[in-house]
Amino acid sequence: MLYILTCAIVTNKRLIRIETKGFFKYERAEAELNKIQDISVKIEGIFPAFLNFGDLEIQTAGTIVKLTFPQLPNPQKIKEIIMGLPR
Repeated sequence: MLYILTCAIVTNKRLIRIETKGFFKYERAEAELNKIQDISVKIEGIFPAFLNFGDLEIQTAGTIVKLTFPQLPNPQKIKEIIMGLPR
């Protein structure tokens, strides 16, 4: 249930990650699109490579230095979409 309630939201101005840690505890991190410096994709292992699942790490210039989104489907496509958004 906790995995299902963890989500990422991409708007026209920022990227938001909401991670549920417990029933009444969550962590929210956000980064403005114009402060994103680098996006890297990590795919480790045979099954993640075959099924195209991996981690997305976003390096920012803001107060939150790195946002990590674990086990996303098709992380390369998500990276291309985020990098293609107007800043």
